[in-house]
Amino acid sequence: MTMTKLNVLMRVLTLLPFFLLLCSCDHSDSKPAEPTPAFKLAEPQRDALQKAKDLEAKMQQDAEDQRKVIELQTNPK
Repeated sequence: MTMTKLNVLMRVLTLLPFFLLLCSCDHSDSKPAEPTPAFKLAEPQRDALQKAKDLEAKMQQDAEDQRKVIELQTNPK
């Protein structure tokens, strides 16, 4: 191979991955996805947070009830 053929071959091999990548990123025939509203995206997290808050409130109420029972048993009036 002569030096010019080698240079051409090297240029082609260098630019080929770039052009393949550029062509693979073309989404002109695909339809863009509909964006999901923000209130729908975080709904599972809000539900989990609400369940945790409800559980915490119940646990605090149960702890308060338990303290009252223990206080009545240790200090009868």
